Amino acid sequence: EVKEKQGVSTVAFGSALSMGVGTSSGHVLLYDLRAPAPILCRDHRYGLPIKRIQFQNDGTEERMLSADSKVIKIWKGSGKLMTAIEPPSSLNDVLIYRDSGIILGACESHRMHAWYIPALGSAPKWCHYLDSLTEELEESKSTSVYEDYKFVTRDQLTSWGVSELIGSEAVRAYMHGFFIDEKLYNRIKQVADPYAYERYYKQQLKRKVDETREDRIKIKDKLPKVNTAFARTLTGEGASKKQRIRNKRMKGDSKGLIDDRFKDIFVDPDMEIDQESETFKRLNKSSFNSRSKASTGQGEDDDDDDDDDDDDDDDD
Repeated sequence: EVKEKQGVSTVAFGSALSMGVGTSSGHVLLYDLRAPAPILCRDHRYGLPIKRIQFQNDGTEERMLSADSKVIKIWKGSGKLMTAIEPPSSLNDVLIYRDSGIILGACESHRMHAWYIPALGSAPKWCHYLDSLTEELEESKSTSVYEDYKFVTRDQLTSWGVSELIGSEAVRAYMHGFFIDEKLYNRIKQVADPYAYERYYKQQLKRKVDETREDRIKIKDKLPKVNTAFARTLTGEGASKKQRIRNKRMKGDSKGLIDDRFKDIFVDPDMEIDQESETFKRLNKSSFNSRSKASTGQGEDDDDDDDDDDDDDDDD
């Protein structure tokens, strides 16, 4: 097989015995002057001539920079790629400024381009603020271990029919539930509830229609559809004497009673209060007992009325 001849486009010397050679085909060859063959060969994969090779030694490791008109690549001493930079326009020449972390590039544009890589070295004195700036960015950057995960409970996994995932690497136990990968979570939701998106779309559409109607027709003292009983208590209907006095001081307006931070409790159906749950009954014993007594009293009155009607029938 006949190979295309490669021409030398640039040469640079590193330490006493290392030499870098760039070819017209986009290859970078690292030579040890004591050996006839290169010890490393790296490809830029663009097929463009290498325009610049530069070595940098920080005392612990010797790195090599190579560049063509498309990309700048920095190689570690072991030959592994450290980083790559793609200039916004065609690159003519590049260099590392005096063993610092500043890389200057001359491109086909009106301005010189500069990049700062702290791993290469510290910033020069004339731009020393870059070191403090990068330190602030590192401190402010905080990533969560479960950033791409969704929290689910055991009941949810059981209802979806994937309880066998518990104990596997797909879910991670955390507090009273599990963390599951977001992509896997979306796939399970699509299979378990394929019409969830349609319902969500209809809810959002209905909400927008209701908002447009409210702009045209204003209804005074209208209770929300979500948690109506709780809103009625706050506005004064069915509330205690102390609550009514407090509501009067706040002008009796439901909008004035609810902070904007908690307004979703009367908008989001997922935040509906289940008054039949054991937790609600335990926390609201007084209100529940009063309602039960009222319903019992009404039932007794109904029974008395039925008995009176039966007596009247017997008399007839």
